[in-house]
Amino acid sequence: MPMRIVVRTRLAADAGTAWDLVTRTATLRHVARGILGFRGDLPARWEAGQQITVHLLAFGLVPMNAHALTLRRVDGEAHVLVTEEHGGILRAWNHRISITPDPPAGCRYTDEVDVDAGLLTPVAWALGHAFFRYRQARLRGLARVLAA
Repeated sequence: MPMRIVVRTRLAADAGTAWDLVTRTATLRHVARGILGFRGDLPARWEAGQQITVHLLAFGLVPMNAHALTLRRVDGEAHVLVTEEHGGILRAWNHRISITPDPPAGCRYTDEVDVDAGLLTPVAWALGHAFFRYRQARLRGLARVLAA
């Protein structure tokens, strides 16, 4: 049975700056560094319709599995990015990122993921939740640097 991960944070950057960060592969590599690495061709920027397959690396070193993702929505006006993903034990990893203004000088960033890994869904949920908390902490640090 699928489970939903929802993790939110406030960033010290305006919504437009945060959106610019989120749509760059360099940002993904930065915020995942130390926990997850990616081997394969990734676009410099995320755009709707892209279909990508990468090989995941635990801690950036240990080969894991192929992971496929399709970017279903990349909406710069609404600041929403939606992917459909799967690979390894993950039957589904459907991710929605949203950014909303939070004046006077910041925004709210939310990761929502519907995860299905069969009987291992609770394990995937717990690992995913921890990963997003880590990832958002690194994103907050990056936003602080840009705001300074």
